[in-house]
Order: sequence, then C-alpha cells, then structure tokens
Amino acid sequence: MKIGTRHVRVTRRFHFDSAHQLTNYPGKCNQLHGHRWELDVTLESKVNPATGLSTDFSDIKKIVEHEVISVLDHQFLNRVLETEEPTAEIIILWIWNELLPIFEGSLFSLRLFESPDSWIDFDGGV
Repeated sequence: MKIGTRHVRVTRRFHFDSAHQLTNYPGKCNQLHGHRWELDVTLESKVNPATGLSTDFSDIKKIVEHEVISVLDHQFLNRVLETEEPTAEIIILWIWNELLPIFEGSLFSLRLFESPDSWIDFDGGV
C-alpha cells in the first residue's frame, strides 16, 4: 500500500460557551439563553509518507482556537455574528466561512452540537 496516495479524515473537538436569543422563534429560545457548544472540525488529506501524518492535531487546535473559539467563547452571538437569529445553522455556516480559506481545500466537514442530543452537520454542500 502506498501511504502517500491514501486520504484520511482527522477530527478535533472544541468547546465554547456562549449565549444567543432567537427573537423570531415561537418558543423558549426567544429568551436570552446559553449553551455549551461542541464543535467537531474534520479535515481530509493525504498521509505524508515521511511523517505518517496527514494533519497535526495541534495545528488544527491553534487555528480553530484563534479563528473561531476566541471569537465566540463567552460572547452574545447576536452581537458577534451581527444577526437577530444566530441559530445553530447560521453559526455553523459562519464557522465554515472562517475556516475554509485557512484549511486550503482540506476542510471536510463541521459538526456543531447545541446540546448532547442535538447537532448540525455541514460539509460545504449546496
């Protein structure tokens, strides 16, 4: 097997705490409330035969913490994202747009957990 021809997917999980208010939502979420969000960032690339790695977990950590976590953690997302409806869908699309140019074609997918049993997946598709 030629290692350098094989693609693998590497995922790193992050956590951040933030609040939002969904002003047009017809339920409890129209009140100011917070979440402990979990974010999975998955990259896909070839394995480097010299190192045996495709992507270094610490590189993913540095980039995502700088570009996303430091911006969203302990913030009111309505202000940060400049929208009245910072839903999980809007948040994951914002994160995708922040990370896509940095990870140069290796960004495969994102998964954003609003709670342990509710999440959004996005892979850049239409």
